[in-house]
Amino acid sequence: MDNELWFAMIDLLGGYQKTQIGCAVASLSIADHLAARPLSLKALVEKTGANPDGLRRLLRGAASLGLVRAESDDLFASTPMLETLRSDAPASLRAVAIMYGSPNHWLPWGRLIDAVRTGQAQAVAALGRPAFEYLAANPNEASFFAKAMQSTSEFVQAEVVRLLDTNGVATAADIGGANGALVCALIAANPALQGIVFDLAHAVDSATAFIKAKGLADRVEAIGGDFFESVPAAGLYLLKFILHDWDDTACVKILTNVRRAMANDGRIAIVELRLGPMGEPGPAPLVDLTMLTLAGGRERTPDEYGKLLASAGLKLASVKETNSPFSIFEAVAVQEASPMRASQPAHLPSSAVVERDLAMI
Repeated sequence: MDNELWFAMIDLLGGYQKTQIGCAVASLSIADHLAARPLSLKALVEKTGANPDGLRRLLRGAASLGLVRAESDDLFASTPMLETLRSDAPASLRAVAIMYGSPNHWLPWGRLIDAVRTGQAQAVAALGRPAFEYLAANPNEASFFAKAMQSTSEFVQAEVVRLLDTNGVATAADIGGANGALVCALIAANPALQGIVFDLAHAVDSATAFIKAKGLADRVEAIGGDFFESVPAAGLYLLKFILHDWDDTACVKILTNVRRAMANDGRIAIVELRLGPMGEPGPAPLVDLTMLTLAGGRERTPDEYGKLLASAGLKLASVKETNSPFSIFEAVAVQEASPMRASQPAHLPSSAVVERDLAMI
């Protein structure tokens, strides 16, 4: 066997070790401790409360991956890679690292083969209950999950603000919006726009606090509810990292409720990873397996989103690629032909634009 291939496969198979090293380094706040200057093992033991031998061995592993730099056997410094795990870093990955190594994420992934054999999510088998129910019962893990989602939102929200046209829109509703980071960013960039954060009742207090901290309490409202029942009226709906959590039947239910609430000239912006051709590299195929094992959801191709939308009386108008792994799938209502409807509202894409955008998919 070729030596290079042998080592490459060993590296691939050892991916779980890297996940847990990253989780441990993040959990011990090593990046924060090394932010100002290099520290000795003794100093890091004092700051983390870790076992000296265990911490030295963790740091050796982290140094082998470029997470820390060993300036000597007893002195450790930060690296650009480690900086991404600082709690105060822009779009910090600390919470993501902890989430990846925590039971809510880690244990269902350990049952991937069962998910593949059955086509069923493994959260109940691994955690004793569905993934979101598990998080509700484990607030510490839920906190890091929420922070991980916020970090991902911060990574993509600038692109959404840059690419999403809000001309002619009075109100934007962030459906399943958690603390409302995305809609708040959109509102801040568009002074004429009002906003709604819509999520389950237990999320309202944290969303209200976030909105207030952003100085947008007079323009953004947090509303509790269930998107499987109904959603508030709005001109623009944001669904970020929502549909990939659910199977097709559930997605059609969500989209149907949005269609019922939106005006005929309303729009939907779906922010998700885009599955490309088989074999295309990138995070989408791996996250797709995460959705299979954890929640029973899936990532989708543009054609698959088009079919979901059509089942809810909507149509895919455009797919906007961002400077990130995520895409913005814009949808509008299917309009019944009517001789009375003389023209299309100015802020909706014309049929020529729709055809152009879809031709590029």
